[in-house]
Amino acid sequence: MTDVAVAWVEALVARGVTLTVRNNRLSMHPPSAYSALSDEELLTLRHNREAIKAVVREGGAQPPTPTAGHTSFVAPAEVVSSTATVQAKARCSYCMRVCVGPEHHAFATLHALDSEFIRKKDIEHREHDREEWDTRRRFGLPSPTWDI
Repeated sequence: MTDVAVAWVEALVARGVTLTVRNNRLSMHPPSAYSALSDEELLTLRHNREAIKAVVREGGAQPPTPTAGHTSFVAPAEVVSSTATVQAKARCSYCMRVCVGPEHHAFATLHALDSEFIRKKDIEHREHDREEWDTRRRFGLPSPTWDI
């Protein structure tokens, strides 16, 4: 029984997943828990399957007692991992979910029709145009819109 297997089982039990071993096969309840596993969790399962089965057989992690009105399965994105710190991000008013953030390479594409994003871009463009206009006027250069 390894620490990795114990940590993996405890993480799933903390999310409300019940693990059992039947006919030497690991089963999860609710069934949607397997599809909600992250890539890292799937790799851990693949490489430590026998150790995880041993932890489950010995009852290494007991399911938490459900609180009043809260017995549902929690998705992995909602649980803070013990190995990584997850920063709480605000929900985006345009995405209606946790946003990728402006530093993401696809942010401009994902928010192309967002009125707030368009307003900010317009302000940036106006400031840039104003700076270029002032520079051209200061050095006596013709307007960049010579074809109008």
